[in-house]
Formats: sequence, structure tokens, C-alpha cells
Amino acid sequence: MGAIHQKMPLNENLCEFLGALIGDGFIGNYGDRNQQYIIQMTGDKRLDAEYFNYLTQIIKENLNPKHISLRKPKGNTLRLTIYSKDIYKFFRNRFDFPSGRKDAITIPNEILNNEKYLRKTIRGIFDTDGCVFWDKRKRYKNPYPRITLETKSKALNNQLAAYLSGYFKIRNAKRKRVLGTTYLIEIYGQLQFKKWLELIGFSNKRHLKYMPL
Repeated sequence: MGAIHQKMPLNENLCEFLGALIGDGFIGNYGDRNQQYIIQMTGDKRLDAEYFNYLTQIIKENLNPKHISLRKPKGNTLRLTIYSKDIYKFFRNRFDFPSGRKDAITIPNEILNNEKYLRKTIRGIFDTDGCVFWDKRKRYKNPYPRITLETKSKALNNQLAAYLSGYFKIRNAKRKRVLGTTYLIEIYGQLQFKKWLELIGFSNKRHLKYMPL
């Protein structure tokens, strides 16, 4: 199963899931004698339930995991977990996805070289780690949209900025935080938001929940 995964051709859905994992997921292995391999994402059951069901279907159709769970452990937490050594190795070896902390994570080169796959990967990243804010201050005639993404990975920020700046006017800034430096990308304005929906889009409906009609 692992060998098949390493050679399997990419598709848009798989790239979208990889983007979601880059944005707000992780892979890891634990234990000494009986190692456990997991791929996991955590969300909000009030806002992400439909999206996590969508991701679960992508996983089942593309990776055929034997053990996958979607649970609500406590409070508003929603947790999607895959238990699989083969799938762990697929992301680790095929895409060089870091195990554990991913402060220097990047989009793999084989995706960067395919615009169709890159756009889907970017969608996954913003679906999970991005934010849409509608500024309703009186200075704006209509609610003013802002799409933002803040990441610890300078390399990922550079990749995203390089591609998105070819289609959007972006604000790219470095911020000093208590836990370290982060890198911000912001796309703003009605026309740019409409263009985002046409070129990149969202699969996570939480980003469109408060969109003015």
C-alpha cells in the first residue's frame, strides 16, 4: 500500500487536502516499541463540521485509510485523525512534510509547477489557516472584505506571495509576536474578493457565513 501511495498521481482533491494539512494539520509518530503514526487536524464543531466531512470524503476516496475518526472530544473541539503508517510515510517521503512542528513548511515543488494543483493547495491552506473579515466601519459604503493568512513559515509566505501577487494586490508584512515572528498576507477589497472566489475559492463555508448578500 505504501509503495502505491508513493507513486500515485496527484489530483486536485488530494492537493486540496495537502493544503489543509499544511495550513492547520500535522503528522507525527509516537512510542518506542509500538509506534503509532497519525495525521491529524483540529477544528471547531460549530463552524467546521461540514468542511471536515468534506475532507473525510477526500481522504477515503484518495488514501483508503483503514482507521479514520472524526470526533468531538470536548467543548467545541472537532478532531479528524488518520491512523496509518503508510499514509504518514506518503506525506513524509513524497512531500517532505515535517513530522511534528512545521514552522518551516513549504508547498512541494511538484505542486508549485502545476497551476491547477497549486490553486487547490492554496485553497486548502486558506480554508484551514486563513481568515475572512468583513469591515463594517462607517468609512466604507459597503462591508469591506479582507482575506488574511498569518504563518510562522517564512518560506511558505514567500511561495504564496510570489504566486498570489501575480493576480492580486497583496499586503505582505512581518509581525513580532510573543511566540516568535509571523508573516502576514492580506488581500482586500470587493473586486479582489470576487476574483479570489473565481480563481481560488473556499470549500470551508465558514469563510462565507457572514458574507453580505
